[in-house]
Order: sequence, then C-alpha cells, then structure tokens
Amino acid sequence: MRIFLTLLICFGLTFLGRAQNFKYNSQPKGVELPVQNVLQMEQDTLGRMWFSTPMGIHYSDGIETFSLPDSILKEFNYRMSIHLDEEGMIWLYNSNGLPKLIKGGYGTWEYVDLPVEFNAKFSSGISLFL
Repeated sequence: MRIFLTLLICFGLTFLGRAQNFKYNSQPKGVELPVQNVLQMEQDTLGRMWFSTPMGIHYSDGIETFSLPDSILKEFNYRMSIHLDEEGMIWLYNSNGLPKLIKGGYGTWEYVDLPVEFNAKFSSGISLFL
C-alpha cells in the first residue's frame, strides 16, 4: 500500500507541475523595419541598433526606427554592409561592386576616398571597340 501511495504522489506531482512558458515576440518594440530580411546587425556605443537590409541601412534607438538619407543610399549598390570599429564609428561599404566607404553615424557622414583606382587595377583588359 505504501508503494502504491508513493507512486501515486510522485506521478501525481509530475502531472500537476507546470513548466515555465516564455513568450517570444517576433517584432520587438521600437524596431519597425520595411522588410523582414536582416542581412547584418551592429550595436553602437550609444546603444542604437543598426540593420543592413535589402532596402538599405536602418537604425533604431529603441523607440523609433530611422533610415539613412537618400543622398547616402544612392551612393551604394544593392547590398550595403556595416562595420563598427574600436572607436565606435559606423562604417558603411558596398558588399558588391566597386568599393565605397562612408564613416560616421553620429549626425555627420564623411566620404572616404580610396587611394587605388579599382577600375584600372582590376580591369580585365578586354575592349570591344579599338
């Protein structure tokens, strides 16, 4: 009888016990991206989250989501990437095509000139019309 009572208590407690339930929110507050595909994410020293998407670069301060100005976006090809350096500067660059660099992220953006002529150095040398 004691074995039956012990088994009943043990199995009864396992059926009554409940596991923790965590709710997962697929859309965090303060982040309203135009697309669901995020190619890359970085967090700067101010806590802002930077997102590289097929629709461009967007950043969120936790309350609102902002996109970069069109004057910066038109300089890049389809896929832009983000890099955060040790000093906390955000670098934007082309992932495809000719390299272009812009650094900033704190209200001002600075275009960085690359010293190498990529068109001349990496040309295939094939010309259609002589």
